[in-house]
Amino acid sequence: MWFRLVLKNTNGVEVTKNEVVNNWLNARGHYKPSDKVKIPPKNLIKVAVKQKGVAHDKLKGVCFVWTDEAGNVKETYFNEEGMGRLFDAKDLSGEEFAKLLVKNYPGLPSLNLEVEKKDPGRGTIQECTWTYSCPKGYQVKLFERSYINDNGVKYDSKMLERDAEVAMALSLSQMLPDKHLSITATKPESARKFD
Repeated sequence: MWFRLVLKNTNGVEVTKNEVVNNWLNARGHYKPSDKVKIPPKNLIKVAVKQKGVAHDKLKGVCFVWTDEAGNVKETYFNEEGMGRLFDAKDLSGEEFAKLLVKNYPGLPSLNLEVEKKDPGRGTIQECTWTYSCPKGYQVKLFERSYINDNGVKYDSKMLERDAEVAMALSLSQMLPDKHLSITATKPESARKFD
């Protein structure tokens, strides 16, 4: 099994398997790659919350920022914890959060909602995606996946902790409740004005 650290080189040519192997061997002094060597993702800034007794490299990120080669921000991604901490939105549903985004940010006049429902056999998985694409060159996307049981009850994290059977089934099917927000520059020149 092999993987590419980058998809293209600086000239825009796709990186091949042989180049990856040679780069690894050169970097390691012609020794086989080690799983103990960690190379941080290029152009990625991880924002984490400091926790007592947890090493810095073990902290879980709450916000991720990708930059271009010039150092301009081209995408930000907030996971559910990041949304809760940085926007004070821990107790808000995706719908409530979307309404507050539109209300509080003048550069965001509206968010278009798309809803997809899936029936895993017990209850319903509901995926809501709110998006806004600005002609100035950025896109805002809010995503929320929820589990709703057969009685119409929407599960939160505490309910999932008490219902191990549902939590296990959702985990195995990779359908656990999730919420995240991303803001992306869609035009290269807009990265300079990313705000």
